[in-house]
Amino acid sequence: MGAVLPLWHSLRGERERILLRLIDRWNQTNPDDIMVVPEYRPTAALHSEIMAVRDQTRLPGLMFVSAMQAAAYARANLLVPLDQFVSNDTNGVSLSSQDINDFYPFVLNAGRTAQGNLIGVPMGGRVRTVFYNRDWLKSAGFESPPTTWAAMSDMCNIAANATRGTLCFAVAEDHTPMEDWLLAYGTRPVSSDGTLMQANVSTALEAINQLAKFLEQRQVYRVINSTKIREDFSAGLTLFAFAWSDTIDPYQTEIKQRANFDWDAMTLPGINGPGKPADVMYESGLWVVTGLDGGGATGDQGAGKALASWKFIRWLLETQQTIEWARDTEELPARKSAQATLDENPVRATVLGYVANGARPVPLLSGWGCVRDTMASGMRGILDGRLITDTLRTVQLTAQDQLGFDCSLR
Repeated sequence: MGAVLPLWHSLRGERERILLRLIDRWNQTNPDDIMVVPEYRPTAALHSEIMAVRDQTRLPGLMFVSAMQAAAYARANLLVPLDQFVSNDTNGVSLSSQDINDFYPFVLNAGRTAQGNLIGVPMGGRVRTVFYNRDWLKSAGFESPPTTWAAMSDMCNIAANATRGTLCFAVAEDHTPMEDWLLAYGTRPVSSDGTLMQANVSTALEAINQLAKFLEQRQVYRVINSTKIREDFSAGLTLFAFAWSDTIDPYQTEIKQRANFDWDAMTLPGINGPGKPADVMYESGLWVVTGLDGGGATGDQGAGKALASWKFIRWLLETQQTIEWARDTEELPARKSAQATLDENPVRATVLGYVANGARPVPLLSGWGCVRDTMASGMRGILDGRLITDTLRTVQLTAQDQLGFDCSLR
């Protein structure tokens, strides 16, 4: 018998069933006789066990974890850098140039540290997008979604109608509005080197002031959760809905049941002009390879486990597996070549062909959960009428201290 590779994960429901199905196929067909043995661990239990590891033999070899968890494990020197496998073909397992060109940009960016090391890769994920009521726009004389802020303002003016009880869009009381609007204005919440919050820079102020204009003109309203956003949009009460791309099917079902209108996806108007989509936030779990001191190669056994882990990850990233994962989880596929198979739904086609190319992975920081909580608190303050400048300054100062925290379970 060949190598036995333990795989720890915290997936449940449909995602776990899909993973187990893929693992069964791998175990039956892989030419290297590598037996992958999946082990479910609740997220908190997995995290505490990994962070307490001091012995190479207790590491599983392979894990599927959140980006925040991956960042915490990398900081503790418990992950094997994957660049040695991606580009070094000594063992015949590197990714070809065709593979790399076929991947969406987020695949090799989501798990890359500020220092440039690749510590994890996704096989899917989701992006922030904006759904819009195409029929409503056409009836108002607009043939396409807004590509400028002036056009969006015009559309919101028409959508907000007290007599009909309609509004332009809803704002959730969480971290997503701040992320959405900062990215639309070309500002990532955290600098590319992961050391500096950017909630109080001029472009961030401009972005939130733009959102505040819609609030002040009573064209938008606040909601507690994303369910309310979907309900109102599906009933034809709002023109736009801010949502994650893996909710396309629930939206589709509810729209058919309630208002049955034609709809599609877009991004917010970007700062680079019409035809150039704004950046959007992307998030996903990451496949990571474990190894004490970041080496994963304490002797031949450790090196063999790391190589076996990479071979399985590489197989998961092949077209067939990425198509199956995306189809059954509603996540994005890792590969552009999967688009033709998955874009039968016109909204999904827009997400794959347009929105996903501007996907910016969440910062690979263990403190990102705390930072998001702080941004959510700031957003609630702005919705309550607090001064934007003061609120963004508070978010900046508070979140700056949280970047290095271990908030990976939030």
